Amino acid sequence: MVKWYMAKGVSDANLMILDIDPSSPTYMRYAGKVTAPSGSFDPWDFAWSECDQMIYGVSGTQVYQMNPVTGVITKFPTTLPGGGSYGAQFMDYNCNLYISNSGNGDVYKASLGSSPSGTITFTLFSGGPFGNYNDATISPVKPTDYGDAPASYGLVYHKFNCAGGGLGGEILYLGSKIDYESAPLYSSDAKGDDNKNTGSNTTTDEDGLVFLIPILALQWHRYFQCNNNYS
Repeated sequence: MVKWYMAKGVSDANLMILDIDPSSPTYMRYAGKVTAPSGSFDPWDFAWSECDQMIYGVSGTQVYQMNPVTGVITKFPTTLPGGGSYGAQFMDYNCNLYISNSGNGDVYKASLGSSPSGTITFTLFSGGPFGNYNDATISPVKPTDYGDAPASYGLVYHKFNCAGGGLGGEILYLGSKIDYESAPLYSSDAKGDDNKNTGSNTTTDEDGLVFLIPILALQWHRYFQCNNNYS
């Protein structure tokens, strides 16, 4: 089930669940709730983290972490100034939490990682719109590099880890740069990626392995050059 979590905000111990899986027989229907065994989940807005499958939100100067299975709430102190009301909160695929101060539009960012602890450090990231109410979201989908072999080989892909700081932050990869696609580029000669510039690059990156001599039938040895990058 694909879930959409909803909460009332301050002094509420429940997260309501809406089924948003189009293939589900209970699509767009109430699908239960998660109740905190103690305390309440106070943030006006919150976000689910792909990094540890927890729900996070800020209220006052505290980060609330809620386990969507057990309902257990953990609170972390932060470096945020007091007096802010954060109506827009969202996570990216690098485990960063962004919050927007409804009163002045200041957007703060904190790196939560996969196991936050201690005091959470927020830094001023940018400015944005402000008003009595605001909301925001972001796509948490990681960039994907698809294979381009014939369709009979099946769907092959690799999702970038981005642990080093977003797209281009991969620690180890083949070739001079990272390229990615929005969908598979099946081709009979496995050159679909070569023949179509995709993603954010103006040229494709196919120099990870370079054969130094032509491939011949009945030839038992192959010589190639491997170009990799490590950061």
